[in-house]
Amino acid sequence: MRLPKLRDLTEAQRSVYLYAPKDAHVLVQGPPGTGKTLIAWLRAIGLQKLGQPVALCMFNRVLMKYASNVDGAQETQLRVTTARQWFLDWWLRAAIPPCKQGGDVLVNAPKEDKDAVKAAGARWHFRTWNPWTGRPGVWAVACEEWETRASGLAAWPRWQAPPEHPESKQEYDWDAIRDRVIQHSGAFGEDVLSLGTLLIDEGQDFHAGFYRFLNIVSVIGSSMKVKHPLRCFVLADENQQLTQFNSTLEDIRQGLGIAEDCRFSLVDNFRNTLQIAELAASFHAGIGAIPVMPQRTGEVPLFVECRTIAACVGRVVTWITNHPGKEVGVLVFREPKRQEMHERLAAEVASIRGRNITVQSYSWESRADNPSDSLVFDQGDVVTVLNMSSCKGLEFDAVFIVDPHDCAIANLGADRFRMQMFVAASRAREWVEILESAPVRTDALFLQEFPSEELLVRDAPRQKPVAARVVQNVPPARATSPAAAVANWAAQAEVLARKHGFAFEDLRPKGCVWVNAPESFSKPMEKLGFRYASRRNAWWRLQ
Repeated sequence: MRLPKLRDLTEAQRSVYLYAPKDAHVLVQGPPGTGKTLIAWLRAIGLQKLGQPVALCMFNRVLMKYASNVDGAQETQLRVTTARQWFLDWWLRAAIPPCKQGGDVLVNAPKEDKDAVKAAGARWHFRTWNPWTGRPGVWAVACEEWETRASGLAAWPRWQAPPEHPESKQEYDWDAIRDRVIQHSGAFGEDVLSLGTLLIDEGQDFHAGFYRFLNIVSVIGSSMKVKHPLRCFVLADENQQLTQFNSTLEDIRQGLGIAEDCRFSLVDNFRNTLQIAELAASFHAGIGAIPVMPQRTGEVPLFVECRTIAACVGRVVTWITNHPGKEVGVLVFREPKRQEMHERLAAEVASIRGRNITVQSYSWESRADNPSDSLVFDQGDVVTVLNMSSCKGLEFDAVFIVDPHDCAIANLGADRFRMQMFVAASRAREWVEILESAPVRTDALFLQEFPSEELLVRDAPRQKPVAARVVQNVPPARATSPAAAVANWAAQAEVLARKHGFAFEDLRPKGCVWVNAPESFSKPMEKLGFRYASRRNAWWRLQ
């Protein structure tokens, strides 16, 4: 990402950048493509120049890696992290005493104290995460034994994990954490409370209790007159909620006690074409603001019933082949589909001659094989395969949304599907294509949520593609007969190619007309008298 100059900002962006207070909590509302992440970076760099502590917190590791890709980010030395990691680092510094209702108490003892810490009652846990080293392996004591062993282990730092939410191990019990912070606040020093500004992107995806916790840390820091009490700068859009525990704008406002004059809005869409923005708006769930429609125009997004996963992969590969130097996002609803698409695409693009195309992926389940640190953004000829939960805040030249039938509308509801589609479609700068690998019933639930063909063109299901050798054996008289040919065939082929994003080459009179469409595009191409060339993966016709 390239940071804009002050003169390039819109009036709304300039208002946030210049006039949002620095000594109070701030909430910025903005739909996709309005520049929230860029404003967060500008704000962070400005505060850093004033000598204030700053941390930029992202929803997940993928977005953290993407945000770290801003031009000049390395020179700023700005800390970019996930909100979860920021909190765990703070919890470690706070060193809140263990409680009986918690988990094991971890003890940070060096190797030379092995015998002493063991004699005091601690046991070595090989697989337990060590918060001091960030690796497995740490000394631990069961929480029910802590009171009787605490005095013998007092010489070493200890840590107990934050209380878990009773409904999910993936979320913390923020009210219990808040109570413990209040109970032990008298022991906190400057390093625990002088935190400066915490900028939170995609703020709607955090639990409402997280903001109540942040507010109490801020209040305690202010009351103790630390140098830089915590101030939060939250950027959010409640129509992009993708998590089980999320917050509305009102939850964030109440949790942090944000004053009305500390709320700002961004509305101008700088990312999408008009056609993509209209498609995304059709999935708007009626929560939050819709961005102002952009002036830039492009192609109408397309829905294709491919009927096989191989055909879905083929369409992505064809688009990549015909659009060199582009950045492509492939978004799926389920982890097994992410893995399959990643493997198939990596195998297929390897055969594209003269191109060095990177196919990368990430998910929490596959983080050992696909670490987030290895992801590359803002480079051409890169294909990124992600689950819906990992695509927040990103953008690509083209986005392919694969298998909407995996969305589980019957279980999660139509609003959840619409939010997912709103987020996914709005990632694209130039092109959106929705691919379905299974035959689609006319009463499919996801079809009922699709807009009209004015906003999303339907590509009718095709018969099983004819093998290339059969097409090449068709007698010339049949291929060029009036029944198969159409008047003004070259013009119609060019329109067809542009509609579907295929390359079109007219080499007449010395050569032929080429359309770089896949073999599965046989029905319209044969109707225009074209033949399929398997070596080039394209259709041709002479004058």
